[in-house]
Amino acid sequence: GGAAATLEAQHTALDVCASIAIAVQFASILPAGFLYDRVGGRECAVYGAAIASLGLGTMGIACHFPEKLSWLLYVGYALAQVGGSINTQGVMTFIWLMPAHPNFISSTAAGVTSISDMFSLVAVGLDSCCGLFIGNFFIFLSGACFVAGAVCWYVVPSRAVMLRFAAESLGESQEEEDLGPFPKGEITLAKRSWAVMRTYPVANGILLAFSTAYILSIMYPMQQLLFYYKNLFSDKVATELVNMYALLYGIGGFGSALFGGLACDKLGLRNFTLALVACSVLLTIFLPIATEAAQTAAQMVMVVGMSLYMIIINRFSMLYAPPQLFGTLGGVQFSIICTSSLNPKP
Repeated sequence: GGAAATLEAQHTALDVCASIAIAVQFASILPAGFLYDRVGGRECAVYGAAIASLGLGTMGIACHFPEKLSWLLYVGYALAQVGGSINTQGVMTFIWLMPAHPNFISSTAAGVTSISDMFSLVAVGLDSCCGLFIGNFFIFLSGACFVAGAVCWYVVPSRAVMLRFAAESLGESQEEEDLGPFPKGEITLAKRSWAVMRTYPVANGILLAFSTAYILSIMYPMQQLLFYYKNLFSDKVATELVNMYALLYGIGGFGSALFGGLACDKLGLRNFTLALVACSVLLTIFLPIATEAAQTAAQMVMVVGMSLYMIIINRFSMLYAPPQLFGTLGGVQFSIICTSSLNPKP
């Protein structure tokens, strides 16, 4: 009785922590885009790594002193999510340096997001086999993020370099034609993003409607996996299937994202989008089938689907927005899509 109640309280606390972190991450998408357009990918990579390092270190402290500082876990996890969101903007700089493979570059951001989730499984495994305390694991990751940020400063190109390569790629002069001087405020950046969307209302409307419907078709079943599996199978099988999904997403998500980026470079945006529609159709077919094999297949479709949709939005921003508004337009679109995709927890 007491142990069960304690375990239930821990689950509730972790659910709250995850919900806060997801909300903060959604809220950081647009500011991250602003920051990318204002200071460039190199600074985003460094700032994001520093924030993530602070967040992971805070989580480690919370784990070491749970009686007095457990509340720091909420703060640290949110900071880590925000830092990761900002840090991945640094990858986008390379889109213009490798114009023949823009979707592959974009896909690495989704791939890194997937494989980073594997660290939770690594932490559990190290604790089980080697007795490595999870608090120490978080502190180690904090140090690794700090070092990664220092490396990013020397590896990721500056905004000026990115704009020069973008101009060469687009066959334009290096001046920001038709935009005037670089916008001096986030409000101006947002207004110009809205102007781009109003210039192409049909294309943007289709993108937002498709992305919202697509994410709901993939995300909502993923969020309800445990509840759904408990209605189909025993608690033991349901738990095993959920654990299997975590493993598939961590490993398969990374590979799927990179392969999807290469496929989009080869197929083009239109054909690649049609391929994603097939993911929703396959998921609709597999989910109602009450067998472990069918549900494993459904999980594989979800992994592929969740790893690839970011490629479409990033490619759309690259095609419809000038390089100086790439981050803000993507942030506006992601924010609209995420807000439209929110659904109440049953």
